[in-house]
Amino acid sequence: MRLMSKEPTLFGVRWSNGGQNIIREGRGIIASNGEFWQEHRRFALKTLRDFGLGRNIMEEKIMEEYNYRSLERVSIFDAFTPVALFKSDLWKWRKKKLFEPFYFIYGMVQKGIQKRVDAIASGKHVISEEGDDFVDAFLIKMEKDKKDGVRDSTFTLDTLAIDLFDLWIAGQETTSTTLTWACVCLLNHPEVVKELRMELVDVTGGTRPVSLTDKPNTPYLTATVNEIQRTASILNINPFRQLQEDTVIDGQPVSAGAVVTTQMSLLHTNEAVFKNHTVFDPSRFMENNNLEKTLMPFGIGKRSCLGESLARAELYLITGNLVLDFNFEPVGLKPEIKTASPFGSMKRPPNYHIRFVPVNN
Repeated sequence: MRLMSKEPTLFGVRWSNGGQNIIREGRGIIASNGEFWQEHRRFALKTLRDFGLGRNIMEEKIMEEYNYRSLERVSIFDAFTPVALFKSDLWKWRKKKLFEPFYFIYGMVQKGIQKRVDAIASGKHVISEEGDDFVDAFLIKMEKDKKDGVRDSTFTLDTLAIDLFDLWIAGQETTSTTLTWACVCLLNHPEVVKELRMELVDVTGGTRPVSLTDKPNTPYLTATVNEIQRTASILNINPFRQLQEDTVIDGQPVSAGAVVTTQMSLLHTNEAVFKNHTVFDPSRFMENNNLEKTLMPFGIGKRSCLGESLARAELYLITGNLVLDFNFEPVGLKPEIKTASPFGSMKRPPNYHIRFVPVNN
């Protein structure tokens, strides 16, 4: 982990094959490298920040979705499992079926972009000076590069579609999977729900939703979200990197070109750090203020999740308001806090049904 964060150039190159190169072909934010990746990641970070990432407007958007968003257990991340790296007749057939969701989403993104382009051409949509959203900002950048005479600009309608595709996948699947784990954990620990609700009612008076401004006064909610992320550790397999030069890792020489990965989920189950790690216990983060520093659900270094602040806000607001507004009841058997996909790239909980019963405050 120290090497990943302190030697980003050495470990910063993404090794992409199989599933990650479907549609992208080395482009986008997830699978690209070099100048292309730096340029597009930098643009995405700035644009998301400009349009409210981490600001009050983002809380408003999250709460709008909270009112009707459902949690689904459909994963397209399984396309990144090791089987996706093999090339065979079986793989050709499997690929067609496995990646249908990818092509569907990518097709929807392309249609949305074309709709915006047509609306601009017809005058139905007028781009303001800075644009109204990510697509506008990207189109402005395309036009600027054209006026500046930038040769071989990487900002095109094709790369816009791939960047949006990456942002959707990275933001949607990871957060929804973590929230699904949150419900499993809370179903199994009503005592945590009880203590959480007491804290939240005390802070909000039971008359308003939980807000990001409440965070300094809700240490148990923060601790619970931390413990949910530790328990979930949603990536069984972290994205692969390719070494750019010979190096030594814990005394073991590793040659340039080697494909490596860090298994961060192992840190979250390290008994030396998290005592009784199999037990869901938010209080561990209350008793040790430094423990949160060892939690790395968003990765580290230059390849860390660019939507971390948005994801943290979503998990805090949605978990807090679900507990404030509803009692959690299992429908049928209570799900175990145990993954149903130990060999997939995504660590998903088992299938379960849950009933949300409104709380009468």
